[in-house]
Amino acid sequence: MGLEITYQIKILSKQLNNRKISSLVQNYQINPWFVTGVCDGEASFGVLIYLDKRIKGRQGWAIKPSFQISLNSKDINLLLQLQDFFGCGLILKKKYSKWS
Repeated sequence: MGLEITYQIKILSKQLNNRKISSLVQNYQINPWFVTGVCDGEASFGVLIYLDKRIKGRQGWAIKPSFQISLNSKDINLLLQLQDFFGCGLILKKKYSKWS
């Protein structure tokens, strides 16, 4: 998403001056088309239909829709940007994965 370079410059007085150049934007707005691509590759939708015992009568059925994006923990910054983009959501870390 950006580039960071740190290098040293020798100044005539023989002092070292460290400079940092960064193209990272602090208030980066994520592109909606990028979100579409990430969701197409890494997201899933689900619907859970269940009998809610808290609701009395015949109409005790409830529907719980879900949307999930699964990424590696190294992509936490992307998950935080997506959470900010959608304005909702939880970020959870799996305790177990059969591929780790």
